[in-house]
Amino acid sequence: MVKAIENYQWSSIREYNKRSELIDVEFVLKIFNEDRTIAIESLTSFLKAQSDDCCLDIEEKYILTNEEGLKFVR
Repeated sequence: MVKAIENYQWSSIREYNKRSELIDVEFVLKIFNEDRTIAIESLTSFLKAQSDDCCLDIEEKYILTNEEGLKFVR
């Protein structure tokens, strides 16, 4: 883990902070604001915000059949 999101190798934040070469960032930026500069600041703040979300923190480990896996996902 890193202390700053800009230092995380797989983060796309660098694509938003400069002119993107890999992805179309305009759609996401416009969700935050029509003004590109404000949108980048808002996105960066959003990504840096502390979160207590634990929706992906499943610690139990199971070996499931395909059918059991599909039932779990549904």
